[in-house]
Amino acid sequence: MNSKAHLFVGALLAAAAPLFAQAPKPITVAWCYSDEAEAITKMPKTDWTSDGDVILLDQTRPADKQALERVRAATGERRPATDAAAASVA
Repeated sequence: MNSKAHLFVGALLAAAAPLFAQAPKPITVAWCYSDEAEAITKMPKTDWTSDGDVILLDQTRPADKQALERVRAATGERRPATDAAAASVA
């Protein structure tokens, strides 16, 4: 193929690209006050401990997956802040 053919194919693909894009979702008043819209802007709740770790509740996760985590600030290591097995026994 020569360069004109490559240019033509490239222009054709570029012109057809929007055909494969998703249609934008309309923003309505109902959507603005929906759980989906609220989830976009949620930030994790945090609290610093005296030893320099962070207690984190990540509310961006689904409700059944949320748990308190302890994050070591120096390394970024995340681990559960509580023992779920011991809490379920009590």
